[in-house]
Amino acid sequence: MHRHKPCLVLLIDHDFENAKEIKKSLEDETCADFSVYHAVDLEVAAAFIQGKNPDIVVAAFNNDESDIGPTIHRWLNAIGHRPLVILFDEMQPEHLLEAARNGVQDYILRNKTDERSIAQVLHLALERYQLNQQLEQIAMQDELTHVHNRRGFLALAEQQLKLAKRNNSAFLLFFMDLDGLKQINDRFGHTEGDQALSHVAGILRSTFRQSDIIGRLGGDEFAVLAVEAGQGHQSLLAQRLQENLREFNVAQKKEYSLSLSMGAESFDPKQDIEIEKLLIKADDKLYEKKLKIGQKIRGKAL
Repeated sequence: MHRHKPCLVLLIDHDFENAKEIKKSLEDETCADFSVYHAVDLEVAAAFIQGKNPDIVVAAFNNDESDIGPTIHRWLNAIGHRPLVILFDEMQPEHLLEAARNGVQDYILRNKTDERSIAQVLHLALERYQLNQQLEQIAMQDELTHVHNRRGFLALAEQQLKLAKRNNSAFLLFFMDLDGLKQINDRFGHTEGDQALSHVAGILRSTFRQSDIIGRLGGDEFAVLAVEAGQGHQSLLAQRLQENLREFNVAQKKEYSLSLSMGAESFDPKQDIEIEKLLIKADDKLYEKKLKIGQKIRGKAL
């Protein structure tokens, strides 16, 4: 009979005897749902995470420590995006409340470490964490186009800005809108307009890398943060986008053509600027391009 892959548990506990008991109970043949790696401290745990990918982390808290908040933050920074369960020596309501506020999924008491209770806690913590991740993804995703919504884009872009500053790296921020969406809606209906927006999202995904951040900011507006791309990449990316739009229009043979107006702003890691301000700068450049195009059209008409 085929068995599913056991859940990898990273157990951080300086108490060897207690860790041995937990490891034995979770890896018991009657359970067989878990594989446990014991780390004596956070440094050993961080080294383990570099080579392995634990599904869940159980960390022992020393009740002699008065402030649990900073300890939880150190754990979360070290383990990354993984569910955390805390092992307490004894029940202290203020610690449980602080743990819950800081995103800890659940807790275990040392004097209640029988196989069934620990396994149940870990299973429920995993399910709760996965559900929260799904809900968070839904909250950050545009329902129509399945790219990030404004909230999701800004949150991820802000993280990338901090990372770029720390690593002294650049990136490009594109602000664009779908030309003529109102005319598409008026002439062909809003269903067709929605399809046009979805097609744009698909074209952006095929143009940019998976590591780049794509979002629909609302209405006909999209934004893309091209990671580790400098000013020299702007024309290349814009050209690739235009080629993909052209290929789509030729292949689809619709009664209208998809086109995007675009402005771009490069980020210099020496800058002290927020994502919102970079978006405004990119939007200003988009507006300037539209003004120039309008002036050219009027000039030709004259």
